[in-house]
Amino acid sequence: METSRALVTVSRRSLFSLNFSKSIYRSRTGCCYDNAVMERFFWSLKYEWTNHDRFANLTDARLSVFRYIETFYNPERLHQTLGYLSPNQFETEHAPASAA
Repeated sequence: METSRALVTVSRRSLFSLNFSKSIYRSRTGCCYDNAVMERFFWSLKYEWTNHDRFANLTDARLSVFRYIETFYNPERLHQTLGYLSPNQFETEHAPASAA
């Protein structure tokens, strides 16, 4: 339990340092869709990947989250909000024709 709390604390600090706090924590009152995607992500992380595993230390927890995102969540997991495509597929299909 302590590792998961530490991970949430680190995640919040990281989000605040990237100025994400306004969009995440100051949403409109009564809008249930504001955090739906993030809630779903954390549910998937918790139940599909870690299955409530305990980690030896924070480094192991971070590595596990990184592996989840880079080996499963982005390349393979289908997302309803992206038209049942993986994030990588969605970005490939919707990338601008030229970067210049």
